[in-house]
Amino acid sequence: MALFEFAATAEGKRHPESGHERVGTIIGSGAFGADIENKLAGHKAGEEFTTDATFPVNFRDASLAGRTASLEVRIVRVQEAHLPEIDETFAESFGIRDGGLAKFREDVRANLERELKGVLMGRLKATTAEKLVDAYPEIDLPQSMIENDARQLARQANAQGADAFMPYLPAARRRVAAGFLLAELGRQNEVRLDQRRVSEALAMIASTYEEPEKVVELYTRDPQLMQGLQSRVLEDQVVEWVAEHAKLTEQPLSFNEVMRPGA
Repeated sequence: MALFEFAATAEGKRHPESGHERVGTIIGSGAFGADIENKLAGHKAGEEFTTDATFPVNFRDASLAGRTASLEVRIVRVQEAHLPEIDETFAESFGIRDGGLAKFREDVRANLERELKGVLMGRLKATTAEKLVDAYPEIDLPQSMIENDARQLARQANAQGADAFMPYLPAARRRVAAGFLLAELGRQNEVRLDQRRVSEALAMIASTYEEPEKVVELYTRDPQLMQGLQSRVLEDQVVEWVAEHAKLTEQPLSFNEVMRPGA
């Protein structure tokens, strides 16, 4: 990883947004584009140099995105990652006192399998919802629910202003429509909430915390939290019902391709 300061001049103008900005990047990550990373490679901390380089088209500063600029660079710090030895001491650093490496590997596999299952279900649910909403574009929905959902999306995006939710109405409508259609599919096909699945989902959520028993107690005592969990589980069951009865196209993917699409 390289920590460096740079000032950029493009088209004869100094860009104040990037003037003497201190940033860090991992060589090979692509965050600053291949051209700039190639110019940084091989330099040591304390070195200063000037070079021409092209910024990536998606660079965060729009005044430099996709442009070739003259860079004044000072390397502040250079660090190289070193993989630790996978031994008993390494396992203990993760809080594993009994079981050693075998228990550590078991926990890692369980975590990865849990994450993989969650990502695959999320993809399947998103695809199912998208197909349902596209199939019933004229479905009649309560406007108040759409606006409430749009306001929630606006809050999540930190959008300000009384009418800040307006741009989120189309996305909110699709979200509300998906919920209604999944619920109706479940009702028509008599998909019943599986309490065992609810308990398993709660246990899975709790297992990611240091004190899982307190998380279980929190959900048990809070009807709103429990209702939200039950709704998610029921939606998962409906999506699985759709998958069992629909014509599916299978696509083989590696673990990395699932977890990091487009990487």
